[in-house]
Amino acid sequence: MGDEFQLKSRHMVADIFNFMRALTGVGALGIPFAVKETGWLLAGVLIAFISVATCYASEKLIESKYLAIDRICENAQEKCKAKAEKEEIESKMLRLRESLSQHISLRQIGRLAMGTVAGAIFEFCCLITLFGIAINYHILFGNSLYHLVFPGDEAVSVDNATFTQNATGVRAEDSSDSLLILFVLIPLPLYMCFALFREFRHFSIISCCTTLAIILTLVVSTIFVSIDFSPGDVKPFVWTTSVVGFMQMLTAFEILPVVAYLESSMRGNHHNFQRYMRGVVTFFATLTFCYGLMGYLRYGNDVPQMISSRFERGVMSIIIDCSLMVAAVCAYAMPMNPVITFVENLIFRKAKPGQLLPKSDTESQEEPNFESSTTIGIHPSVATWKRNVVRVCVTLVGAVLAVCMRDLFAYLLAFIGALGGAPVLFIFPSLCLMKLKTRSAMSTCEWVVNAASVVFGVVMTVVGVTLVIIQTSEQISQN
Repeated sequence: MGDEFQLKSRHMVADIFNFMRALTGVGALGIPFAVKETGWLLAGVLIAFISVATCYASEKLIESKYLAIDRICENAQEKCKAKAEKEEIESKMLRLRESLSQHISLRQIGRLAMGTVAGAIFEFCCLITLFGIAINYHILFGNSLYHLVFPGDEAVSVDNATFTQNATGVRAEDSSDSLLILFVLIPLPLYMCFALFREFRHFSIISCCTTLAIILTLVVSTIFVSIDFSPGDVKPFVWTTSVVGFMQMLTAFEILPVVAYLESSMRGNHHNFQRYMRGVVTFFATLTFCYGLMGYLRYGNDVPQMISSRFERGVMSIIIDCSLMVAAVCAYAMPMNPVITFVENLIFRKAKPGQLLPKSDTESQEEPNFESSTTIGIHPSVATWKRNVVRVCVTLVGAVLAVCMRDLFAYLLAFIGALGGAPVLFIFPSLCLMKLKTRSAMSTCEWVVNAASVVFGVVMTVVGVTLVIIQTSEQISQN
């Protein structure tokens, strides 16, 4: 009895940590600026709304997953009826269902529910999100190193004014900006080495380090800004920039691309998925709101896009900067690898989309990973050096974009949220469920909620992308 309890406890801790690991990312670091864009009271409402929407969408995605599996098995069973005995068919269906429950991807669910085009659009949204997050890790490393080396510059390029300035508020010399560019590019050789690895499923220690580093940053930063301060000029509501702030908050809750993996990894514990998801999201939302609220209260309308750039030199400041650099180095490969593999397959693939099959190596599924067309095979005749050149080139494109957007950390997060986060959170889960589940099997209330979610997602995507581009252009023109 004691051994069984210990085993269940270890499984529970491992599952909860997997949820936290998947949820924690670079988007949380920009929450103070997002709170400034929306106002502190509206920010609390929006974060609560996003938390509820994330839990709801996750549960609907898992429901859609099993509806898709039922449909696949029914079709397969019909084809087998004339060729095999009843017992053999049942055995095959059982194995097929078990395999699909572990390996079916969101892309395959989307294609089955809405067709190839819709599935491709969903994949594009996820890839844009992952690529943008990887670029922001570049920016995060450069700015953290800059502040660590030059603590006298209270607001580096990610300041609210989006240009470099020294402690007196005067625009810095071009040499400071050149140094920032250099610092952003420092991890590039390491990132290029990461690009040459084709599997990160066994590198769970990498995402563990990232999670711990970001949580440490959030906690220590919240404590740091809470010590001996007087509230700045703060507002409960800021309507003019609230959409941009909302889009930025969406990026902090990017868990849906890996939610199918998370549920599959809970072997023997699937019934706790809903409870764990709600608990972890609630904890994370509370932590990020406290972090964002205290940062906004401390600096008011002068809150920078990264509040660590305003910390005075000291032990806590050094810990925070070092933690952010560790997170940037450890986390980069996870979002970037699916993007690189997608481009590689797009150029060299020989298999047709209809030849996609779930992977059979159940033991290799150890790391949350976005299931895209990475399962499409590349012909063995393609030289490895050609594939490596493509991988390095994609990494270089990300580095160039990071240099160009080194002043736009928060606005890049907002763009990711508008183009990727909103469709993935509000449109895809509800639309999949409405396509896979018959109207008679849905209550009127459930149908209305899902339909409203789709409409809201479409509107917010269009409006969000438009407003983010306009506001980003205005910030760039101020330079």
